[in-house]
Amino acid sequence: MPATSPRCTNCKVEYDIGRDFTSQFNTVFSPVYHLLRSHEPPNPAETLAITNMLSEARDILAAVDAMADHLCEVMKLLTDEKRHHQALILEHTNLLGPIRNIPQDVLGYIFLLCLPSSEEASFDFKNAPLVLTQVCKEWQQCAYIY
Repeated sequence: MPATSPRCTNCKVEYDIGRDFTSQFNTVFSPVYHLLRSHEPPNPAETLAITNMLSEARDILAAVDAMADHLCEVMKLLTDEKRHHQALILEHTNLLGPIRNIPQDVLGYIFLLCLPSSEEASFDFKNAPLVLTQVCKEWQQCAYIY
């Protein structure tokens, strides 16, 4: 990789976001492809070429592993950031809900319409009006008033 590539501030791995990540690495090919399909031993020049190729391939593999680890860390950071902002949006979107602007007398009338027809059902926490007291403090006060 060129020495001018920027480095990640967290892990110091070089990267170039202007190019495809995989194109940053020199693809190594076998210098002795003809020997891979035979039982012939390499000659001294081929042995040197194989040794050099293995060294280069190991260096590239280490760089690819480092980049993959870095990308996993970046994905974790981005996922955490995404979750934070999703929760923030949801919480604050709920603040703008129209239910917050219903006048108390209208809300009380709605609560009256929710009352059960039998007296026995009114003591069940799964039915109105008692379930309405568990939504929020304002609804609890409104349910007790009406």
